[in-house]
Amino acid sequence: MRIHVRFPVFVAVLGLSIAWTATGAASSVARAAQTPDPNATLRVSASITPSQWDPHSGSSDAVDYSFMGPVYDRLLELKGDLTFGPMLATSYKLSPDKLSLTLKLRTDVTFPDGTPFDAAAVVANINYAKGKNNSLIASSLATITNVIAVDPSTVRFDFSVDATNFPLLLAARPGDPEDNASWFRAVQARVADAGSRDL
Repeated sequence: MRIHVRFPVFVAVLGLSIAWTATGAASSVARAAQTPDPNATLRVSASITPSQWDPHSGSSDAVDYSFMGPVYDRLLELKGDLTFGPMLATSYKLSPDKLSLTLKLRTDVTFPDGTPFDAAAVVANINYAKGKNNSLIASSLATITNVIAVDPSTVRFDFSVDATNFPLLLAARPGDPEDNASWFRAVQARVADAGSRDL
């Protein structure tokens, strides 16, 4: 059986295809030229959601943290070049014996209810995470022997072992680096020489 397509129909379909492609291309060029609106609303849909919004507990690090990572600030931020940048802390200093780490905190941060972020909040958060029964990060914090608010913008962590890698845990979700050993070794190499940092 032969199918005959009339030439005018073929030309009409071809013309519509070209017009549709040209309109789409022009539309995408116009979208690319627009300036993004920093006050725009972004709506996201997902088939999997976090089991809860407590960053220290949950059923799945991967699922929970993919949602909580953009919502909750960390003390330090791991940048693309595997160095640390400021987030809630502006600097850190590792003691010569590597058993204490002192962080200087930002003083311009408040919680959504207006309560100031300070060293006492860091101490409370760390103690909560260490003592919570189903904490996903308690094992990563087990080497902390004490956390002290030295003053409102300074917090000191004391450790039972060498704390050279602790800034990494403050910058990335504790537990994640162990899932990617080569990435962790690359960051570890950079951290080893950085005992003090003004960020």
